[in-house]
Amino acid sequence: MDAGLWLEIVIQLCRMQVQRDREKLAMTSKLRGALDSLRRFQHDAEYEAERLVKRVETEGRPLLDQGVKAAHASLDGIHGAVNDIIDFAEELRSSNGGELGNSGGDSSQSPPRSSEVAGR
Repeated sequence: MDAGLWLEIVIQLCRMQVQRDREKLAMTSKLRGALDSLRRFQHDAEYEAERLVKRVETEGRPLLDQGVKAAHASLDGIHGAVNDIIDFAEELRSSNGGELGNSGGDSSQSPPRSSEVAGR
């Protein structure tokens, strides 16, 4: 490599280093304080994240299990209510002698009176 080119590269690198050093010295106390505050904030955020991870690991699974059990219980309740509706519909069908919603049936057969249904 040419000595002049080598010298030019070294000079440019030195200028860049001097510029960086000037920028560091030129940092005001407010900027330095803001940088320190940001570092403390980052440290506090990492500390709180660690606490959250520990809490999720210790409390998370039992809470999840409780939630899933509650969801299953709700679904079982809905399932029971649907079965009650199906049973009721079957009782209506058997007491009326035909399918529910079957209005196109035999018109000579009159619907049962409420007193007849109540007596059953």
